[in-house]
Amino acid sequence: MTRQTDAYLDSAMAAARAAGAVIRQRLGQVVKTEFKSATDPVTEVDRQCELLIKKTLTTAHPEVDFWGEEFGHQHESGPLTWLVDPLDGTKNFVHGYPYVAVSIALVEGRRSKLGVVYDPIRDEMFHAVSDGGAFSNGKRIEVSRAAKLQEALVVPGFTTVPEQQKELIWKAAMTCQGIRRGGAAALDICQLAAGRLDAYWEWSLQPWDLAAATLIVSEAQGTVSRLDGSEFDLFGGQILATNTSLHRQFVDLLGQS
Repeated sequence: MTRQTDAYLDSAMAAARAAGAVIRQRLGQVVKTEFKSATDPVTEVDRQCELLIKKTLTTAHPEVDFWGEEFGHQHESGPLTWLVDPLDGTKNFVHGYPYVAVSIALVEGRRSKLGVVYDPIRDEMFHAVSDGGAFSNGKRIEVSRAAKLQEALVVPGFTTVPEQQKELIWKAAMTCQGIRRGGAAALDICQLAAGRLDAYWEWSLQPWDLAAATLIVSEAQGTVSRLDGSEFDLFGGQILATNTSLHRQFVDLLGQS
């Protein structure tokens, strides 16, 4: 890595840890909560963490744009952008369910150059830099070697449920070894990167959900695409992520409905 990339990574990790400390302290407490829609909560902690991350990153790197889930763009003039989900898994957080994360990516154009996903409950820091491998707490990670659907532990997304998703979940339940649902997309995808899960799919996610984690799983030798196997688009919402060995099989499975 270059010295500049090292500096970006150090700043992203520091910001993620600072926000994670707030999340860990406030988990299980009563927090002020509003709703963006009937089922989409946002808490004072989401906003507090985003402001903390923004201050950390923009103070250290004022030349880089900042785009957070809660407050949007700082400006749109630079080639590089921090893309941030300050509290991935807000519904879990509201209920005191300890599966949440902080996600920070450095994006150039439509591609992630650096990604950090921090699990503050387990104190696990996932990170990757483009062409530099993927790591968990400094140890290199790779996807699993499962080669059959019957060996696969999978996570289907439920943010939106198209009609065909009901059938696909049933097919996966009958075909795969098991189904799990974490409720924090970035963290789910990092479990795949670490070899703990084998596939993840979802129809409608935001770029801040995906920017860091998709780089991490790709650098862990996984494969990321759209649901039909075509090239992944960070701003397209759709994702199929697998351990690579199973990718064609999951493209076929998802295309059967």
